[in-house]
Amino acid sequence: MRKHKPILYLLSAFILLASSFTAISVSHAQRDSLSTRSSEMSKATMSKATINEATKHMARVGKKAPNFTLVDQYGKKHSLEDYLGKTVVLEWVNPKCPFVVRHYNDGTTVDIQKQFAGKKDNVVWLRINSTSESHRDFLSAKETQAWAKDKNVKGLILGDPNGLVGHMYGAKSTPNMFVIDKSGKLVFSGAMDDDPYGKKKTTERDNYVANILAAWSAGEDVKPFANDSYGCSIKYSKH
Repeated sequence: MRKHKPILYLLSAFILLASSFTAISVSHAQRDSLSTRSSEMSKATMSKATINEATKHMARVGKKAPNFTLVDQYGKKHSLEDYLGKTVVLEWVNPKCPFVVRHYNDGTTVDIQKQFAGKKDNVVWLRINSTSESHRDFLSAKETQAWAKDKNVKGLILGDPNGLVGHMYGAKSTPNMFVIDKSGKLVFSGAMDDDPYGKKKTTERDNYVANILAAWSAGEDVKPFANDSYGCSIKYSKH
């Protein structure tokens, strides 16, 4: 038996060494897993913190509209402050939302935009899409261009896939309308019109945006006001 002791010692040593490697391997795996989860949590925390920061500067009717910078369907950056001195209409859109589809089939905003696009009224119409890139309704830049061409949409369509500008303005649905006067003050936030389900004829609808623009065009004052928007919920990114 004594002759076999060295062999037994070697076997014991080998088993201990193998156990050590296994323990080290598990330890590294656990550490990597924790590191990954920590990184993911950090990103989530940063996203929430950014959104919280955006909502601190949330748009208020009657107050100066907060500035933002977004990229249009052609890859060019635009800031709201670039249009100071002009009337600005912000329209939250999702081309796959049934409410938006109805309005664009009716030509609602396209017709209003044409009506007030002249130099006299100096109206800038900015459409904003806050649909998350992970949602099935998301459109790429080329798809957005194709939609605009199909619906005869003129002007800029700005992408807000992380939803920061949407949260900043408190946009809840598509469509959701905002009107900013030439001084940069937000004077309206709310619905397109008084016909959520499209039961009225287009000529019978009370279009809030058109009424505001018509009043300004006639030299009349408009007191800031807001109402509840209607439509599809905005498909914001989930943080």
